[in-house]
Amino acid sequence: RTMVRNTNFKDNLTLMCHDAKISDNFSLETSCGVSLFTAGSYDDAQKHFETSIKLAPHSWNNWWGLGTVLGRKAMSQKDERLFKEAEIALKKAIKNEPNASLAYQNLGHLFAYYKDYYKDVNAREFLTNALDRFPNNFKLWLYLAVTEYRSGNKVAAQKAIKHAYVLNPNDKEIIRVYDALMKGNKRE
Repeated sequence: RTMVRNTNFKDNLTLMCHDAKISDNFSLETSCGVSLFTAGSYDDAQKHFETSIKLAPHSWNNWWGLGTVLGRKAMSQKDERLFKEAEIALKKAIKNEPNASLAYQNLGHLFAYYKDYYKDVNAREFLTNALDRFPNNFKLWLYLAVTEYRSGNKVAAQKAIKHAYVLNPNDKEIIRVYDALMKGNKRE
């Protein structure tokens, strides 16, 4: 049996998706979806996340995966309907597991960077509430900084990006936003 299983393993993508084909297991479907997403196969990943959700609608990570892939597709296609579907999936992930920081991060990213699609959403309120739950999450601080800046609150944006920078001074996105918001101010 071990020799047969070794032939199934070429990489995580091959193994997870092979096993998902022969078993009705939400965890395998989610793992296959994550592997396909990582490989850039968004449509196939979406199918596996949707199958996982049918098998285990109470789980959070399959909803998170679906929201993530829908968000990525929405960004590349500039499709408002996909943005809304991504938002619904990520909110379901949060409802199923209120301590799933990745779901908050992905939803915060959508709200911060794609505000044009979210005119009626109070991204600042969402991110502030998320930071109450996860005060050391540097990505949430980054997204708050972007949101504040887009709202014209430069001082609040600088304060938020400083928090993000202190928490992770090596993150390339944080460094880029920090440098842009601080405009010549030396990194503290």
